[in-house]
Amino acid sequence: MPRKRRERGACQARRAVAAGGDWERVLEWLAGGWEERARRYGAFARRRGVRSAGDLLRLVLSASVQGWGQQQVAGWADLAGLAHLSGAAVGKRVRQARTWLGAEVGALLRLRRAAWAERSVRVRVVDATTVRAPGGSGPDWRGHAMVDLAVGERCGLELTDHHGAESLLRQPLEPGEIALADRAHARRADVGTLLARGTDLVVRIGWQNLPLETPTGDRLDLIAWLATLGTRPTERTVVVQTPTGPWSLRLLAAPLPPEQAEQARRRCRRAASKKQRTVDRRTLLAAGFVLLVTTLDPTAWPPEDVLALYRCRWQIELLFKRLKSLWHLDQLRARDPAAAQAHLLGVFLAALLAGEVRRTTSIPLAAWLDDPDHPLSRWRWEALRPDAILQALRGPLDLLTLQRHLPALRRHLCDSPRRRPHQATNARCLLRAHAPDQERRCA
Repeated sequence: MPRKRRERGACQARRAVAAGGDWERVLEWLAGGWEERARRYGAFARRRGVRSAGDLLRLVLSASVQGWGQQQVAGWADLAGLAHLSGAAVGKRVRQARTWLGAEVGALLRLRRAAWAERSVRVRVVDATTVRAPGGSGPDWRGHAMVDLAVGERCGLELTDHHGAESLLRQPLEPGEIALADRAHARRADVGTLLARGTDLVVRIGWQNLPLETPTGDRLDLIAWLATLGTRPTERTVVVQTPTGPWSLRLLAAPLPPEQAEQARRRCRRAASKKQRTVDRRTLLAAGFVLLVTTLDPTAWPPEDVLALYRCRWQIELLFKRLKSLWHLDQLRARDPAAAQAHLLGVFLAALLAGEVRRTTSIPLAAWLDDPDHPLSRWRWEALRPDAILQALRGPLDLLTLQRHLPALRRHLCDSPRRRPHQATNARCLLRAHAPDQERRCA
């Protein structure tokens, strides 16, 4: 039998072993038409080294989730019979797939929003997180996310570089939904656009980043008003001028407990000290309050309920923490922008696919979450997902298979020639050269 035919047969046999049922089930969770999109976006233009779009996705997600370098991924793919590529070729395939990965993330998120659109109260929490490249001194990438509060899962995502500012308009917020965001999103243009669209808002503001007016058209002196407040939440009607016209809002001010207010003021002093500035007294006064603007009906949403709803914004911070701690989103290995983008989108897609377990299972996880005595721990539940996805990606791999195919892995396991001497190799050569002298002395 010719050598190439034998190698092709062995590769197909390894692929049959490695392609377990778990990976086939993961492919079923993708939005329909994913193979056609792989060709449309240029990720899988022809079968060269990789036989199918499913194998390519498995290769790309493995490079993102497993934390391996390109050469290690290439060796694993060769061992599993998935692809016969060099490390550089793996990196090229990963970079070419970044647009396709973004399309698959968007398709899955659209399916989620459609499935969750029937509820009468739909609260969308909006925020962003940053990721730093290796050796960087500041944020290099920013992931803008939107979370469905009732489900606790992502339903919107956009990935930008560090120039991409946080904005409510980055997310597909629909009429009738409630957008929940922090003070970084308090911009007049964004507020006006969403209000004209029919979206309700609960947004935290600072004392000067969102100019407000009284209903009579006068400029509101927010600091003077705060100085007159007591220890209970207070609200008043204000007007904000936007490019889409003036809009009436409810302004809520809730004093913080003395300990929390003092902590907030210490943070303000520390931030001003780092910039070698003197902190403004108005900033210190406003630091003792939670300031919110909202369009929610006051008869259905009294101030206490609005404040309780805003406190739920912390759920998106916990989601970012799980992405970085469980999925290692912040362990970005690539410096090249295209490779870094593909890595981040691969992690996002793998996390979304792992979350489909909840949608497709017959176990009442929603009831577990609603249990007041023993609620489901999102952390412990989601901690199982990365391992499950890794197992589906890697497939069965045993030591006997590794030993049998070790000769074919030499090109992936050995380093390339380099100028700097390899210390461990030189040490072995040095000891081998002195071995005869040592043997004579022992004799």
